[in-house]
Amino acid sequence: MYVSRPTHAHTPPDIDTPAGLAVRLAAQSIARLTTAILAVCDQRPTDPTERAARALRLEQLHAREARWWAVLQRATDHRTVPFVYIDAAIRARCKAADDARFWRDTAADWTAHALDRPTSDCAGAMSNWDALGVTDLGRPHLAETVPTIGARR
Repeated sequence: MYVSRPTHAHTPPDIDTPAGLAVRLAAQSIARLTTAILAVCDQRPTDPTERAARALRLEQLHAREARWWAVLQRATDHRTVPFVYIDAAIRARCKAADDARFWRDTAADWTAHALDRPTSDCAGAMSNWDALGVTDLGRPHLAETVPTIGARR
């Protein structure tokens, strides 16, 4: 059995309206940003300075993408579009903002690594604390505060 859908679900916003123009601009910009992000991801930097520059570029692109998703979210007519589309735009904006924060932190860590400074304590695998002989940056030492598994009290 075929069920007809409302015509507005199949027609793009009218380009003559400010909202329609904003939706089209956002869609085009997000598509261009996706291409740019993929191009930067394909780069294979070899030293910490190049890696920091790549991470900073990815942070900028993801931050811009988050702003365009916010434009799309605001410009969409909530009365004519199912909520699932608005929800998808919100989730995409939040994801792009999270990606931007990740790449900003990564750029800071690679910059610190390039300058032989301690990376952040959340740098994970690229932490350079051992190489620099850093054992504690003013925080209580974890071995003293976290009980070991199987230890008796």
